[in-house]
Amino acid sequence: MKRGQWILKLIVVLTIALAPWHGIYLCTAQSVTYKLYTTGDGLPSATVYHILQDREGFMWYATDAGVSRFDGKHFTNYTLKDGLGENEILVMGQDHLNRIWFLGFSGSLSYFYNGKIYNNKNDSIVMKVGNHGTLLHYYEDKKNRIWLSSVYGYTVIDNTDVQYIASVEKNIPAPGLVYTDSSNKISYINSMFRTYTYLDDGTLLYPTHDSIMQINEKGSQLLFRLDKNVYEATVEGIAETNDKRLWLSTATDGVYCYDLRELQRPPEHYLPGVIMTTIRCDNEDNVWAGTRNKGIYMIQPWHGLAITYNSSNSVLPDNSYSVTRADDGTYLVGADASQLYEVSAKGITQLPTSTLRLPHNRVVCTECIGPYLFAATDKGLLQYDRNQKKGRYVSLRYRTEKTGGDARATKAVCKWKYGLAVAEGYNIYVDSTHGCIDNGEPLVSIDANNSRKYTVFSDRNNLLWFSATTGLYSYDGHKTMWHPSVNEYIHEKISDIAQLKDGTLVLATHGNGLIFMRNDSVLKTLGQTDGLAHDICRRLFIHDNTVYVATAGGITVFNWLDGVIGNVHIYTTSNGLATDNVNDIWANDAVICASTSGGLTFLNARTVARHRPPPLLYITAVRNMQHLLQEDTVYHFGYKQNSLQFDFIGISFRSAAAVHYRYRLSATEPWMYTDNNSVIYSSLLPGSYRFEVAARIHNEPWSAPRIITFYIATPFWRTWWFISLISVASATGIFFLFRYRVRANARKQTEELRFKRQITELEQQALQAMMNPHFIFNVMNTIQQAINDSDTHRANIYLSDFARLIRMNLEISAKRYITLEEEIAWLELYLSLEQIRFGHRLRYTIVVDPTIDQYETLVPVMLLQPYIENAIWHGILPGEMNGYVQVDIMKHNEDSICVTITDNGVGRPKEQPKATGRKTHVSRGMQLTRQRLELLAKLTGKEVSIYIEDAFPDSKNRGTRVIIIFPSDLE
Repeated sequence: MKRGQWILKLIVVLTIALAPWHGIYLCTAQSVTYKLYTTGDGLPSATVYHILQDREGFMWYATDAGVSRFDGKHFTNYTLKDGLGENEILVMGQDHLNRIWFLGFSGSLSYFYNGKIYNNKNDSIVMKVGNHGTLLHYYEDKKNRIWLSSVYGYTVIDNTDVQYIASVEKNIPAPGLVYTDSSNKISYINSMFRTYTYLDDGTLLYPTHDSIMQINEKGSQLLFRLDKNVYEATVEGIAETNDKRLWLSTATDGVYCYDLRELQRPPEHYLPGVIMTTIRCDNEDNVWAGTRNKGIYMIQPWHGLAITYNSSNSVLPDNSYSVTRADDGTYLVGADASQLYEVSAKGITQLPTSTLRLPHNRVVCTECIGPYLFAATDKGLLQYDRNQKKGRYVSLRYRTEKTGGDARATKAVCKWKYGLAVAEGYNIYVDSTHGCIDNGEPLVSIDANNSRKYTVFSDRNNLLWFSATTGLYSYDGHKTMWHPSVNEYIHEKISDIAQLKDGTLVLATHGNGLIFMRNDSVLKTLGQTDGLAHDICRRLFIHDNTVYVATAGGITVFNWLDGVIGNVHIYTTSNGLATDNVNDIWANDAVICASTSGGLTFLNARTVARHRPPPLLYITAVRNMQHLLQEDTVYHFGYKQNSLQFDFIGISFRSAAAVHYRYRLSATEPWMYTDNNSVIYSSLLPGSYRFEVAARIHNEPWSAPRIITFYIATPFWRTWWFISLISVASATGIFFLFRYRVRANARKQTEELRFKRQITELEQQALQAMMNPHFIFNVMNTIQQAINDSDTHRANIYLSDFARLIRMNLEISAKRYITLEEEIAWLELYLSLEQIRFGHRLRYTIVVDPTIDQYETLVPVMLLQPYIENAIWHGILPGEMNGYVQVDIMKHNEDSICVTITDNGVGRPKEQPKATGRKTHVSRGMQLTRQRLELLAKLTGKEVSIYIEDAFPDSKNRGTRVIIIFPSDLE
């Protein structure tokens, strides 16, 4: 065992001997956690020469491949290409103007200011400095003069004035440190070491070969002598934390820590054998140690706050899965391979269960009942007699059955009124003997649908609760009850159950946080979005009304009072836990003991719960349309520049992963929450905006918001003058448009009247043409002939039909449109009269599409008669064969009707040369009908078509086919 660890344990034992044992005494114990940053994390090189924290809280690292700025999540690297004087930087320093100076190995000088690096090519001051060899020290005195120490002398920058002091001319040591007291007296300190640190009172500390020296108003004096193993390792860096501890990095043997309040104590030793370069402490008391070839270690010391026991400082293994505390104050810890440990004032002892060890056998739950320790393991129930110091696996054979095997894969164990209750595999076993003797006493087996069991718990009313893959169950000693009202909230297994003072049951789930249940109803749920460290909850512990939750993301502690959750705290590695992966927990007002995958951690509950200040918050970049903008107080953008991105960071190196943000664009808007470091707004409307962002760690108080004010211009077409101009132009345009429409409507009405008048005239002419004298004369001759032939019956029928035809003509002559049914009736009557007159020489057929509604469909009056009359008189009569006329009335499409009139007459006359002098007959009725249809098309705006063609172009009697297409809706 190393000397530091032996002394540490001795101090713990002596302290406990003087005070009652109420838990692990933390104030005398030292524990640290490490985090290593390498090039894989973004560091430009594994060789780090110098470390600096600027006034904004960012960490800077000088390497042999450039410098890097770190915000806790991202490294931003700067090299020669970015303006750095050279890539190998040895020393850095920040002056009162917040310029960060970079001192190069080859003597180059440059500095960073407001996001830009200045060097001897773009800055007049750097040009004046020149190059006087390798720069080793940076110092700003009380007059704000900057001193740069090299191997040959000192360069002093006083505002814009630059002076070089050669050491040989002034007989002063070089390279050396510079110190000025309150009277501005300059002291040159002969030191071969590059490292030094200033205390809060202005005292300068620096190492020599075997000592730590201090210089202040009283002059230079010895602070203390270094231990031999420390000075033999060669001190490379020196830093002090707020708890008065001095940290030293060495060239060959890691880091040493001295307590300045107890210098008689030997130093604590960390990272043995690591080749270190420099060391610095940040404002959170994290210790940053640079190395020659590994990168940077962030060391988190937990003096008085936390201590972790694992394989690095004790016999405890790194993985511990369960913890409980016996009545005598001893902590009993379960680990892997069936290992059990006692942690007490006497130290840490591994219990003698070596004969029971099984590989890959976790001890997942422990329970003390008197002198017996029961441990639920993956391979069965382990019983350990603390008095006899003997252990055995308890046979949980269900003895009332002749068949059945021993229990395996036990998940939980608890003490119950009726005996020891064990959750195992697919069953719950209750042993009335508490597993203490193996005398054949029968076990009670509680089965719930043969489903896998996860946990078991006895409440204060002696009701046994257990969970399974099918949900939550309770058992009162006689019957098992399933709880469906709760099960609808459970989407993952219940890993643990506990009870509060008011009777409320707390259910820890493996993925859905916590469920609070009372009287078989759910009172409340608590998840990660509500402040829980993680939704995967493993174990619960309740002390008074304080609930402790072990999760995969740390420990959550809160108070429960009358159904209200308050005073929520989250503990993670940033509070001293070895890891955030917590398996089990035990706690009281003084101590929190956590079994984790990194060891057993004790937290000082009285100090670790103190609120920490919120993280330092900065808006690091404002981007408009992906273009990075220079820092400004108010931004003005054009109306097209309405897509913005804000980058920000809350700096907390100790809790970088636990920083949360809220933001909004107006004080009247609700806050939006995120864990990201940027917010993007697309297509913002014109107007004034006020972007606010705040940060916090876990559930700690929010920081004061950072604010960016910006304005997006209104496009010219939304300005008052443009709107006024458009209004006037629109009013003028509307006036002229209205006047044009009035005139157009007047013209249209006049045109419609003219069309209607013409249609009326054509209808009258068509009526007259339809009732031409030839037709009337022929009909009268036919009637007279029937009378002369004494065929009075035929004469009466013919005369009656003719009278009906005359009456129908008179009725329809006053109409513009008639129904298709009326048109067909008129045609039937007309053709029947013509057939009586011509006898067997004339046949006719009228076919109507059955899908056409004859009573609702309107047709223009006297539309078809002229074409039928023309087919009879000029097609059939001149021929030598019997003729026929066929009228087909069909749907052309959904909006129109097609009427086809076909005859087998002589057809249209072929066109004759004009020399013959023969005149072609032109039907007056057909001309009138065509003119009427053309006017109808203009009046209604609907298409009307007439086609005339040969019906049988290859026959002697070619016949004629007339096709008329008109709208089905003429109204």
